[in-house]
Amino acid sequence: MSYRFVPVALKQPQVNWVTDQTLRQMRMGGTSIRDNNSDTMFNNLMTKYEFGGADKKGVYFDEENRRHILNLRSLYAEAAGNMADMGRKEDAAKLIDKVEKGIDPENLPYAMASRYNGHNQTGLVYLEACYKAGKTDMAEKIRLAIRKDLTQQQAYYISLNGGTKPVMTASGVSVDNPLFKTLTMEYQINELMIEVLNAVEAKYAPQTQIKPTTEGPTTITNSANPDSIKGKDSGK
Repeated sequence: MSYRFVPVALKQPQVNWVTDQTLRQMRMGGTSIRDNNSDTMFNNLMTKYEFGGADKKGVYFDEENRRHILNLRSLYAEAAGNMADMGRKEDAAKLIDKVEKGIDPENLPYAMASRYNGHNQTGLVYLEACYKAGKTDMAEKIRLAIRKDLTQQQAYYISLNGGTKPVMTASGVSVDNPLFKTLTMEYQINELMIEVLNAVEAKYAPQTQIKPTTEGPTTITNSANPDSIKGKDSGK
């Protein structure tokens, strides 16, 4: 978990990540994903890293410990996604398998409310890494967990504002309930995380996107046979 100054040209792998680029577009600073010595990082993560008992059933991690364990999940995700982008999907899948075995999702959920939604930011990077590594079944589990948590957080914030969705403007958030003002930043971040998730889904799971339905003029063709009886109405 360290960086080294070396005289090499950077490849900037973060530009290949929807999560990173979407966060940057939203002025959220992007992610910590950067260029790595891929072979050394792969070897370290596969042979040297341990998970502090996070694989044992029923281990409880408080908020502070969750942040540290999340760092490990984030590192494996970064390495796996970058290797997949380099064409090494098999190695990427091995990294995902290793971290899944080392961290029980019941001990450290894929999605959870936290300060500045940091837990879900890591979850989004991990989600994209699973897509990149071809772990689509796992990605779907993670996607649903993140979508559920972000939606529940959104509903919670709206309920605190008296059931009215706060209006996001260029100058901030317009709220009806003054008691909600202390949570406007968390609400804004949650809304932005939803947009990042939408972007990831659009890239890797377009089938999950709700397509708007439009109605236009319709032409009805009458295929019935014309009346073959020719004659005057009998009046009966």
